Amino acid sequence: MTRTRQRSRGFVRRSKWDGATWSALGSGLYGYYALAEALAVYDGKLIAGGSFSSAGGQPANCIAAWDGASWSALGMGIGDPSSSVVSALLTFDDGSGPALYAAGEFHQAGGVPVNNIARWNGSDWSAVGEGFNGAVHALAVFDDGTGPTLYAAGRFTGRIAKWNGQSWTVVAGPLSATVYMHWPVFLPLLGRRCSRAADYGRLGPPRVPALRYGHASRPSRGAT
Repeated sequence: MTRTRQRSRGFVRRSKWDGATWSALGSGLYGYYALAEALAVYDGKLIAGGSFSSAGGQPANCIAAWDGASWSALGMGIGDPSSSVVSALLTFDDGSGPALYAAGEFHQAGGVPVNNIARWNGSDWSAVGEGFNGAVHALAVFDDGTGPTLYAAGRFTGRIAKWNGQSWTVVAGPLSATVYMHWPVFLPLLGRRCSRAADYGRLGPPRVPALRYGHASRPSRGAT
C-alpha cells in the first residue's frame, strides 16, 4: 500500500506500508506544486502521476515510475509541471497491447500533441484519439456487455465517454454536471446517480482536500 505521507514547500514524499511500519520511496517527488494525484501499476512498476518536475532527484514531468529501488522518468514525461497535472492512471489493453493510460489536464506527452489523455506503450507516448476538450478526472474499465471497455469521466463535453479502440463516444446523457469521482467505481453507480446529478451539480463526492492526498485546493490553471 502506498500513499503520500508528507508535503512541504513543493516536496512530496511517497511512502510504503509493509504491515508494520512506513518507509520512504527514495527522496520523493519535487516541483512547484508537488502534487501526487494518481497511482497505478504498469510493467511491474509503481507509476505516480500528478504535478511535479522531478522524482528521486531525476527530471520527470508529471509522471514517474518506481521499480522498488529508484525513480525514473517515462520518456519526456507529460506537459509542463507548472501548468499541467495527471489526475488518473490506468493499465488497459484496447486490442493494441497492454498500455498505461494517463489523463488529466495537459496538451503534450513525450513531445506529442494530445488533449488531456495519452497512452504509454513502454517506450513511447501517443494520443488516444482526439482526446477531450476539458480535464479528465477519472478512468475505469467496465464491461458494458461487449467486453472490457475504457471509460473516462471529467469536465469535458458529455462528461463521460468510452473508447472503442479508435474513437471516443459520449455515454450517459450527455451530462451537464462535472464528474469528480476519483476511484473506479463510478460506472456501476451511473444508473443510480445520473438521475440525481442535477440535484448535486456533479457526480461523486465533493472535491475536498481529503480526496487530494491532503493538499490544499489547487488553483485553476491552463494546461500545457
